[in-house]
Amino acid sequence: MPYFDHNATTPLSDAAREAWLRVQAENWHNPSSPTRAAARAKIRLDSY
Repeated sequence: MPYFDHNATTPLSDAAREAWLRVQAENWHNPSSPTRAAARAKIRLDSY
């Protein structure tokens, strides 16, 4: 029986890829960490 997982194989749109790269470059901290930078990353992550 074939298994088609469209979610795992669909390429990102250019806009989604650019947004992901920007967020990763600016907010790479662990959002569970008790640092200010991590708190900013958590705020950004929770805004989506």
